[in-house]
Amino acid sequence: MGNQSEMIEQSEDTRSQLSEKLEVLENEVADTVQNTTEAVAETVENVKETVENVASSVQEAVYSVGAAFDLEAQAKQHPWLVFGGALALGCLTIQFLGGQSRKSRKKRARQPLSASRAATAPTQPAEKSWLWDQVGRFGGLALSSVMSAVRDKITQAVPESLRERVSEEMDHLTTKLGAEPIHDPVGNSK
Repeated sequence: MGNQSEMIEQSEDTRSQLSEKLEVLENEVADTVQNTTEAVAETVENVKETVENVASSVQEAVYSVGAAFDLEAQAKQHPWLVFGGALALGCLTIQFLGGQSRKSRKKRARQPLSASRAATAPTQPAEKSWLWDQVGRFGGLALSSVMSAVRDKITQAVPESLRERVSEEMDHLTTKLGAEPIHDPVGNSK
């Protein structure tokens, strides 16, 4: 019996040690789970905050870009700058679509149509000539629209006593650029 009681004591000891080890292990696992849960929650909060910051930054950037390309707002804030830009765009459009410079047109107008000039004159197929004619017409329409919109915005920005004169001068400039003024309001004139 002594052997049996010794074995029972060893079993009790082993069971006690195992219980203690299991309890320590259980506490460690619980601490690890709690720490991991806290770390995950903190990471989720950080990610949410970062996403909100990025979304806010993107929204601000979109608003800034939209404001930069808002022609009406730019014309109200900087009417002369918009006018100058429209004028430059019109001149470039006419230069690009017009083909010849004023000097070369005057020079050709003074020269009689000789055999050598006729031989060097560019020949274009009818299709290309028609296409360039249409492109020129749309370019003129675009220039008319831009210049008339600029005229409308500028006349709104100047004192009422100058509006008619400014409008006439803008129409005159539009005509000089080779386009026809549009007298109906262009764009969202308010």
